[in-house]
Amino acid sequence: MREISDISLRIAVLLRRRYRNALIRGWRSRKVRLVSRAVSNRRETNKPTPVYFLVSQPELWWSSSLVKLLKDGPDFRPVIVVFPDRESHRDLTASEEMNYNFARTQGVEVIRPCLGGHQAKVRDVIEFGSIAFLQQPEMHLPRKWRMSVLGSKALLAYVPYGLKVSNVGDDHFNLPLHNAAWRIFAETTWHATNFTIHSHSRGKNVRSLGYPKFDGYGDDEQTGVVDQKVNRYPQRTVIIAPHWSVRDSYLGYSTFEKFHSFWCRLATDFPQICWIMKPHPRLEQQVVRTGVMTSHDIEKYFEWWEKTRNTRLLLGPDYLKFFKQSAGMLTDSGSFIAEYLPTRAPLLLMESGNSVGYNEFGSMILETQYRATTEDEIYRFVEETVIRGDDPARSHRDELVTNFGWNNPTGASAAIYNHLRKEAGKHV
Repeated sequence: MREISDISLRIAVLLRRRYRNALIRGWRSRKVRLVSRAVSNRRETNKPTPVYFLVSQPELWWSSSLVKLLKDGPDFRPVIVVFPDRESHRDLTASEEMNYNFARTQGVEVIRPCLGGHQAKVRDVIEFGSIAFLQQPEMHLPRKWRMSVLGSKALLAYVPYGLKVSNVGDDHFNLPLHNAAWRIFAETTWHATNFTIHSHSRGKNVRSLGYPKFDGYGDDEQTGVVDQKVNRYPQRTVIIAPHWSVRDSYLGYSTFEKFHSFWCRLATDFPQICWIMKPHPRLEQQVVRTGVMTSHDIEKYFEWWEKTRNTRLLLGPDYLKFFKQSAGMLTDSGSFIAEYLPTRAPLLLMESGNSVGYNEFGSMILETQYRATTEDEIYRFVEETVIRGDDPARSHRDELVTNFGWNNPTGASAAIYNHLRKEAGKHV
């Protein structure tokens, strides 16, 4: 009965989005024209254009390289605007404080519209004639910050926080922001093409300049993990990355309920391996919301991964250097299937048996990896593929990584920066 209710709700949401998207097409062009004119006026008067990054979940942060380019150049003034994470079960004040502390590490101005429970209005924070990067298509911002208000002050921009591999067209390509934004910077040409197929705007606002997170694979600073526990296990690190969709009838990827105890046994049975638990940012909230665990239980579970001798809990956005040093990954997730590929290391997809599946892009990647539905299959992957190196799919992965053209050769962040200079830079 619950599944029928979930499906009915999903259909209602999709119909409402289609109606909203039709309305958005009308006001978007007017808003963009007005704000673009104000940006041009800044350029003519040699005033740097403010570029705002709205952040509610530091785990999804991709923007460090772009922020640095904006800060070092003369054309822009980067600013981070922090909000509490309303998807978390944590106290909003504590969440806002944690996000503020993260934003301070980026070395630019930080604004806190919700400090102390106060909610500043858009007009009090965002300058007219600016650019605003939203962290997610649906950020659950305060009502005063709804997209129509924000879009009347700034050119809205969006870089997907993950590579989209799920088999859900509208949710990836036709949400209101996808149609309202001034620019969508698609991860790959495949994704850009699908915006033209699925979105009401037919992808006219989409540019494919590469995936900024992949810049880290060529970044020397992302090589060599400064972590005493992990460094004790050279070439013997395995990442476990569970998805959030526990008891979720729509995506349905999660195997956490089935395997979470088994993963602990793996770490005990293979003490020669360092096991890194990298949960999806929404996992903790979801297991509590669905009653799979209490808040106390999931905190104790994560504490076990933090304190056991050969395990580590990895939170936050700084995970790429751990990927680069690892020997393999176990996951039931979405984006990590693609994000992990440039390591060329083997990945095991733990399948729930009732997921929405993967799109053409995700399926292409999974043809070069491995799958499991049982504990025995997972155990065998660790013994044979990770430890003994029996990896018959390696040549197929190498070919895919070499030939696909995964990223802009000059770096996606640099490409986005140059695009902003061309469109809004004061000297161009």
